[in-house]
Amino acid sequence: NTIKITPTVQDGSASVTVAGNSVVSGQPSGSISLSSGTNTISIIVTNGTQTSTTTLTVTYAQAPTVTILAPTSVTGTGATLNATVNANGQNTSNIYLELSTSSTFASDTSTVTVSPSTASGTSNTSVSASVTGLVFQTTYYVRAFATNATGTMTSLTYSFTTPAAPFVATSAVSDTSTTG
Repeated sequence: NTIKITPTVQDGSASVTVAGNSVVSGQPSGSISLSSGTNTISIIVTNGTQTSTTTLTVTYAQAPTVTILAPTSVTGTGATLNATVNANGQNTSNIYLELSTSSTFASDTSTVTVSPSTASGTSNTSVSASVTGLVFQTTYYVRAFATNATGTMTSLTYSFTTPAAPFVATSAVSDTSTTG
């Protein structure tokens, strides 16, 4: 995410730099990258004998970034569901997963509580939940949600299939007893 700044000076002989780059008065600067949180941008005006510096503080708020990961420890009846949440500098809460046998989540959908259920900072926080009661050889769909002051974000959907039930072979036993 970026911002452009258009400085205007009254002294036609003055030079202007915005974020270290020369800018013509009345023209927009190049794109200035913004990080999540507080950004400081310096504007320096020089007319040959005097220099004036103005500092702009721009706060960029971003919704959380939510990424669903592959489930682990998948069995015929259970799995560990995994995701990461980057709070992007804002306290993030209401982190949870949805699990469904419907790819559209229109039916048979469960809300799954994760641990931890909150995140903060600007790096990824791993969240997970163990689920049981799954059915052998069934395709499941999972997605993650997280909310901060800027908004609620949803991950992409990940699908996985539980393995088939174990096969147990049996055979007839014949009478092997002896009589004496």
